[in-house]
Amino acid sequence: MNRNRLPIVSGLLAGLLVISSVALADHEEGHDEDTIGSFGYDADNHVLAVNLGDNHTPWVCSFGSGALTAAYPEVIEGFFQIESLLSEGSEWQFAARDADEVSDDHEPAHPDDQSPFSDGECPLQAVLLSGKFNHGQFIKAAKSLIDGKAKGCLIREFAKSDIGRTEETRIRTPEVEEDFEPADEGQIEFTTFVADCEKPNNKPDMFEDTGRGERGKSDVAPGHNKGDD
Repeated sequence: MNRNRLPIVSGLLAGLLVISSVALADHEEGHDEDTIGSFGYDADNHVLAVNLGDNHTPWVCSFGSGALTAAYPEVIEGFFQIESLLSEGSEWQFAARDADEVSDDHEPAHPDDQSPFSDGECPLQAVLLSGKFNHGQFIKAAKSLIDGKAKGCLIREFAKSDIGRTEETRIRTPEVEEDFEPADEGQIEFTTFVADCEKPNNKPDMFEDTGRGERGKSDVAPGHNKGDD
C-alpha cells in the first residue's frame, strides 16, 4: 500500500485547507450563520476526519455518539475523503431535516427519507497525520479550515476536545514511527456540534447526539444506520 503522510506543521494544514474549500463551497461569506460540524480522530491509525457545513440543508449531518467504522483508500496522499462509513455493518444514514428548518436555497427532503453516507451529502475529509501531534497543533489545523467572522465562535467547539491532550491521541516526538502503515479501516467516534454564531456573544450550542429531540427543542436530529429500521 502507498500511505504517504504529510508532515504535521505544513502538510496537515495544507490538507485541511482543502477541507475548508469543500466545507465552504456553499458559503461565499463563510460560516456566519448556523453551522453544523463534526470531527473525530482514529488514534490507532493517526487519521483525523472533519465535516463542516450549513445547518439548513435537507439532511442533518450528524455522525452519532458511538464509534463508526471508516474505510480508508489504498492510496493516501496525506489528505483524502472517506468514502465508506458503517455502524455495526450497515451504512450510516443521515436523517431528513424538518422542512421548516431548511433554507429557501434547498428543496426539503421527504421526512421519512434518509441519505446514505455514500451519497456525499455530508462528506468527511480526512488527513493521515505524521510526526509530533498535540492539542495545540490540532487547534491550528481547525483554524486553517474556518473562514468568516464566526471563526472564533467555531474554534471554541474544537478547543473543547481532548484530541491531542490524552496519551491515546497525543504523538510525542520519540514515538514517531517513520514507517507507520495504517490499516484499511478504523474506528472513529465523532463529536457533533451546532453553532449559532450570530447569537449574542457568539456562544455556540453543543449538540449531544443521544437521540432525536422533541420538535422545536433540538437543532439536530441524529443520523442512523439501516439496521435501526
